[in-house]
Amino acid sequence: MEMQNEIMLIWGLSIDAWITIATVITIITVMLCTKVRTDAVMLIAIGVLFVTGVLDAKETCSGFSAGTVVVTGVLAVVMAGLRYTGVLQWMLKHVFGLPDRFQSALLRMMVPVSVMSAFMSNTMLTVLFGNVLKRWSRKLNIAPSKLFLPMVYAVQMGGVCTLIGTSTNIVVVDLYESATGRPMNIFSILVPGALCLVVGVVFIIAVRRWLPDRKAPEEAFEAANDYTVELRVPSDNPNICKTLGEAGLFHVKGGNLIAIHHFDHDPSFLSEDEFLMGGDRLVFAGQIDEILELKETHNLMVSDHPIRSMSEINNNYELRVAYVSFYSKLIGKTIGDIR
Repeated sequence: MEMQNEIMLIWGLSIDAWITIATVITIITVMLCTKVRTDAVMLIAIGVLFVTGVLDAKETCSGFSAGTVVVTGVLAVVMAGLRYTGVLQWMLKHVFGLPDRFQSALLRMMVPVSVMSAFMSNTMLTVLFGNVLKRWSRKLNIAPSKLFLPMVYAVQMGGVCTLIGTSTNIVVVDLYESATGRPMNIFSILVPGALCLVVGVVFIIAVRRWLPDRKAPEEAFEAANDYTVELRVPSDNPNICKTLGEAGLFHVKGGNLIAIHHFDHDPSFLSEDEFLMGGDRLVFAGQIDEILELKETHNLMVSDHPIRSMSEINNNYELRVAYVSFYSKLIGKTIGDIR
């Protein structure tokens, strides 16, 4: 009996509870490790709970008719209407403009965004104003993170000023009305929310110098010339008559050889067995500071008159940018391994 009581104490949850726990764990695992859409995962999970008897038909469908879902859907429709009718674009042009100082940029961005986030979808606002802030960062010559981080704070703080500002507020209000039976006004939390907003905006402007200075990943590819260099093989180079592989120039530290031009200026077939000759021009791509070390280690010279720069790519050459996903099989391999 004591063993049975101990087992009941350890496994004191009903089968429905264990099914629910297993379903939640499965949801988290699938969303973390796969690319299945979130809505599909949630619908499948609801189906599993319905089929196993954890939820009855009324409970299964009750979520779709909840006030939280309806209000969120209405806000999404309103946001889409404002966007496709050009209202938001007009606001971007006439309200935001182009600031000339970092401090004025923060004010122009945080105040309108916080007001709009009190009535609109935070996610949609963040996506909508992303390109605007990128343009501002280039004009002001600052890192995009110095504008994106304050925008996120403004969106979050503005959302707590009304009951429909965030989905969290809508859920809490729904639970409150269900428990007390008393409805709340849309501006019931305006005073404390506005106070938090004002304090937050003032604080961010005060500490603007200490905002993180992080460059956007795509900025590394905006100027191709910064990542290509052309080196010339002088006539007294000891590696003349050796192949690229023998000379150690096919795979180099910090980059890769992308083209070789012989004396006739026409690009030759790129392979490790290609022979070096005096006057050859080698085009490398990668980290310029490391590639330029070849001047000392391999007795090369920087070309005074490059035959072809990456900014003058013709129809035979094309530069493309590829991003490696988090689940790519290329992770952990070098460029040479995947050529």
